[in-house]
Amino acid sequence: MEGVLTETHLANLTRVDSFILTTYPNRSLIFNVNQDWAPPFRLKTLVLINCLVGLYFPVWLQVQTHLSYVILSNAGISDTIEEEWFARLFSNSWYVDLSNNSINAKLPLEVHSERLDVVDLSRNRFEGYNPLWLTNATDVYLQRNSFSDLSNNNLIGSIPKCFHNFTALKYGNATLDYEYLFEVQDNTIGEQTMLVGTKGRELEYSKTFLKMKNIDLSRNKLTGEFPIGLCNLAFLDTLNLSRNHLSGNISDNIGDLRWLKSLDLSFNKFSGPIPRSLSSLTLLNHLNLSYNNLSGRIPTGNQLQTLNDSSNYEGNPFLCGFPFQQAVQEKPSLLPHHILEMVMIRKTSCFSILALLWDSLWDFGVFVVPWF
Repeated sequence: MEGVLTETHLANLTRVDSFILTTYPNRSLIFNVNQDWAPPFRLKTLVLINCLVGLYFPVWLQVQTHLSYVILSNAGISDTIEEEWFARLFSNSWYVDLSNNSINAKLPLEVHSERLDVVDLSRNRFEGYNPLWLTNATDVYLQRNSFSDLSNNNLIGSIPKCFHNFTALKYGNATLDYEYLFEVQDNTIGEQTMLVGTKGRELEYSKTFLKMKNIDLSRNKLTGEFPIGLCNLAFLDTLNLSRNHLSGNISDNIGDLRWLKSLDLSFNKFSGPIPRSLSSLTLLNHLNLSYNNLSGRIPTGNQLQTLNDSSNYEGNPFLCGFPFQQAVQEKPSLLPHHILEMVMIRKTSCFSILALLWDSLWDFGVFVVPWF
């Protein structure tokens, strides 16, 4: 569909409750509606895909207070939208897709909704605190925004400590018939406590992570050590912390993630040995520990024997064992170069003095003969 729609085309739609229009990605369908026009209808379903709604968020959309299913994707909106509208939208809706716009907004800190199932806010300009209430949804997409403690947008720091409180992942949930996703890559996560102070009280978010089975924090600027609390999430299915700046040892407790099928810690700064407990992850079918500073012998046994691609471990020059064949290389000295030179000179001098002394003793016929 293409052309121009005005309020004249929409004025007689007094009883419509569903409005669905899609077109090609070049936005060949344009809404040329007066900014202040208030429509005679109240929608429950709104689907506008690749339609040019305009730079501003029009009144005819703002007054839709009964929406339950919304797709407003690639609509050219770059306006600032009030938190109150989002609070109402997320409270009433079960599906919200506002992706591929340039919406400027801060999401509300509190939303009370038991219906919200799918949320896609990716590729916008949302900012502020983590909208952690969104974790009640089964699918959440927040990529390429600027949330202050989520991450290859601009969120930096350590992994939030509340991740170890994902209740369903700790104790299991019989209702988890399909996978749940929490995806925040392409941001820059900053360390914030998950108790956010607002309006004179603290909002506790630790109990909102009820349905997550997959955690993807890849391609961020996360720092700090491996969050040991993640090892409490026994029912975690996928963990991807790749392409960050995490350091220190990989927790020995990682073997507690007995349902883990995919683990990617590549392109970080992890050091030390690979935990032997990895071999206890009998469901693991994808492993990538490449390009860290890991050392020692690669653990063997159980599922690790089937993960025999050396690329899973490449970029760690001090690893050895299966699937590598080389012995452990000697680690470079931590002493500065000039100190090493002084040590070598002193060693050489000592050996020279001993050699001269021995030679002198031999010339004078001085021997130590054992008496029997």
